[in-house]
Amino acid sequence: MALVVGACSTADPVSDYLDSIGEITLTMRNETVAAIAGGEQISRAGIAEVVEARQRGLAAIQEVDPPPDFSPEHAVLLRVLAELATASEMFMASTTHLNPSQFEQAVLAAFELDKIVARVGTACIAVERRAENLVTAVDLSC
Repeated sequence: MALVVGACSTADPVSDYLDSIGEITLTMRNETVAAIAGGEQISRAGIAEVVEARQRGLAAIQEVDPPPDFSPEHAVLLRVLAELATASEMFMASTTHLNPSQFEQAVLAAFELDKIVARVGTACIAVERRAENLVTAVDLSC
């Protein structure tokens, strides 16, 4: 992902920022979907891949310097992604003793994680709306 972020370099910092964030969030979404797609049952390995994809996305977004117009939204996005990463790690650590069926049930009942994921979506929408206000359309895919 770092190569994608570094590849953007136009004279427009807003476009560079949105291109970078868009590539990161799309990659994060695609890796997350790939980690859980096709499985008959939710697995620890699949969810571990989801957690890792989110951590990579967070690390990549931390490397992007937002233009001033996006600083508040960027900070919120980073904060909720970090919260999701921490909560996901804690969930994985707290479920190590569960068998596969119990683990699947725990994932399905992880409403607190679902709430954080929803806040990540809200943070992405805030960045998209700021872009619209600046007459630049973007879909962050999150």
